Amino acid sequence: MKKPANFFDFDYFLGAINRAYYCILAVLVLLYENGHYAKTHQGLQVKYSELFIKTHLMERKHGDAMRYVFELRQTSDYDLDAELSKEDAMYAIEAATQFLEASKILLDA
Repeated sequence: MKKPANFFDFDYFLGAINRAYYCILAVLVLLYENGHYAKTHQGLQVKYSELFIKTHLMERKHGDAMRYVFELRQTSDYDLDAELSKEDAMYAIEAATQFLEASKILLDA
């Protein structure tokens, strides 16, 4: 899989947003490590919030970022007239980077 930044370098912002969201989906590892599963993207967000945000194992900003980048991804993948910006892509890449770093810390704990 190409890194989100690779798409960003070529001004392909929709692809960068898409890849950033799928980087965030690494949260599945956190759920599986804790014996939980989700069948949908929405279910994943709910489970993540219940298990990691409400228990203060992860910062709320990561849950907010997951939801927002999901919305950006939905727009980039399914809205044929989508005009997402460089700033949207930059936010998605940064959010994914921070999300993965925080997830790694939790997994290593």
